[in-house]
This record gives sequence, structure tokens and C-alpha cells, in this order.
Amino acid sequence: MDYKARLLVMAVALLWGFNFVVIKWGVESIDPAMMTALRFFFTSVPLIFFF
Repeated sequence: MDYKARLLVMAVALLWGFNFVVIKWGVESIDPAMMTALRFFFTSVPLIFFF
């Protein structure tokens, strides 16, 4: 693996790991159903630009 690919793999792993921290913060302060709705909303908005 070259240097660029290793950096990309590290970035993905760090973002994925930080996602669990954000979920914990969100569930502590927001209703879990609302948190799920917000997660689906924020993942679907960028997807609209691909279609």
C-alpha cells in the first residue's frame, strides 16, 4: 500500500471511531427516535446530489 492509501485508511478509521462518540453525545441529549431521524436526514441530503 502506498502512503496516500494508508492515510485514507487511517482517516476512515478515525472518522468511523469518532462517529460512536457523536452518537453517544446525541443520545444523551436527544430522544433516540429523533436522533435516528436526524441521522437518516443528514445521510440522505448529500445522496440527493448523486442522483
